[in-house]
Amino acid sequence: MKRKDFIKGAGLVSIAAILPWNKKVIASQEVWGSCTPTPELTDGPYPDIFTSTHTISSITRSDITDSQVGIPLTVTFTVVDETSCLPVEGVDIYVWHCNADGYYSEYSQQGYLGTKDYTNAEFLRGIQTTDANGQVTFQTIYPGWYTPRATHIHVRSYINSVLESTTQLCFPDTDNTTVYNTSHYTGHGQNTTKNSTDMVFSPLNSSELTLVTFSVSGNTTNGYTATAQLTIDASVLPLKLISFAAALEGKNVSLLFTTADETNMKSFEIERSSDGYHFSPIGTLNAKNGSGINNYTFTDAAATGTKVYYRLKLISIDGTFTYSSITNISLNFNTRGISIYPNPVHDNLVLLHPKADEATKIHILTIDGKIVSGADITVGTTATTVNVNALNKGAYILLYQSTNEKYITRFVKE
Repeated sequence: MKRKDFIKGAGLVSIAAILPWNKKVIASQEVWGSCTPTPELTDGPYPDIFTSTHTISSITRSDITDSQVGIPLTVTFTVVDETSCLPVEGVDIYVWHCNADGYYSEYSQQGYLGTKDYTNAEFLRGIQTTDANGQVTFQTIYPGWYTPRATHIHVRSYINSVLESTTQLCFPDTDNTTVYNTSHYTGHGQNTTKNSTDMVFSPLNSSELTLVTFSVSGNTTNGYTATAQLTIDASVLPLKLISFAAALEGKNVSLLFTTADETNMKSFEIERSSDGYHFSPIGTLNAKNGSGINNYTFTDAAATGTKVYYRLKLISIDGTFTYSSITNISLNFNTRGISIYPNPVHDNLVLLHPKADEATKIHILTIDGKIVSGADITVGTTATTVNVNALNKGAYILLYQSTNEKYITRFVKE
């Protein structure tokens, strides 16, 4: 299996359209001792949520502390190509981890201190680009922990806006024990989940676990240094996932994704999870193999629970495959949602919606998911008139997207 070629969608906006990702270069002639690929591990339920306030540029930084309190930690990654064993320059490394109390920025979560809402924060998240030695360094704090996970940091690597690898790195259990005896961490106590019993790390054999365990030095007085090698396949396939988003449509979840420059693709398998870690297939769409933009939609009529996670398994004709990043949505079926009238419509339709915030947008899409129009919306309003006079006759999708909600409905233009 090769995991490659897929960028994280920011709602319906591509990371590639926001960030000038750098071209990959083999950096030097120094051959590293091991070029065994770093194991691929799930990115979990707390990846970045890119919005008008949470942007690529706002987390492109080396110091990701953001005033979070904890023992200082310097993390250095060296990226190496699995074929040449040479360091790779120009790889964009994105990291994120929880704070000393076990909470992530950009989310509202339950934890040992109760529910904490950090949806407006960006602490302990960052992006840096590897230098001529294939290295990036981040200044942060030693992570805390949360049930049921071992202590860890999440890492993705991108080349030319293409997601090349996703993994997690853990810390030696002995270092965790030492750190959690200090004042910033004693309130939560010791983490009883060790690397060998963790839900993500325990399936790995001893050699694989070594590849995803930081080498740590330092002390609780002066801080720690953690280093790791990320060994990736630095080649790039001619396929990009431009966007991948989920939205509520009545009692269903609609998935919309867009690709570009498909070549020799077979299909896209849609997978669902209730926890962001364990996924099962729920359907398949055949690839279009178009050289330009390709739009896809899929309806999940069997989603249950309070929150669901989705990813795509992208399968080529020769059987190789990779996974997209994960998107998620809360199943707020009991909320108002959106509705429109009249339907069918000739010139203007009225959209009734939740109170609009500063991030709210309205998009009109074709049935296969191509954005063809949009509408301005006033903050604080709950009804918006949308002029559709310029649309051709036919069926369309209307997408309402705010900071925390996504809804779609369908209408016919006469």
